[in-house]
Amino acid sequence: MKAPHRIAALLFAGALLAPPGAGFAGATETICSDPARAEIKAAARLRFDERGTRPIEALLANAETQLGMTDWSLVGHDFSIYGLQSPKVSLLIRVTWRPGASVGVASVERTCIDDNLEDWEPYWDKFLTAMTEQGQGWELHPWPKSAAQ
Repeated sequence: MKAPHRIAALLFAGALLAPPGAGFAGATETICSDPARAEIKAAARLRFDERGTRPIEALLANAETQLGMTDWSLVGHDFSIYGLQSPKVSLLIRVTWRPGASVGVASVERTCIDDNLEDWEPYWDKFLTAMTEQGQGWELHPWPKSAAQ
């Protein structure tokens, strides 16, 4: 993983682990040019069958060559969070699940890290197509619109 991608991945991972209300004093002011731009664009609910998370893990392991995105992960005792970042770090596909769960969630998000914006839909379409090819069950999730209300 290239250094800028590693830094962004660490910042995203830190934001996920920070308790609600905890801020990164000044950190977002120096790297986030437009905090209002950061938002979830679309989401999908993942269905795990008897193979468990193996299909999605195989996809994530090959994301750089298959999707043109770099990957990072944060795996704990009771959670798994995987991230795929676009080359310009303006998009993030986040995949989360709990070990042993029968469902997980994937979302595509606009970041505020880079003003050089990339179109999110081609990355999301490639990700959904790759999940289907990998045999990973999924369905679109209405969460982005309902979460904003």
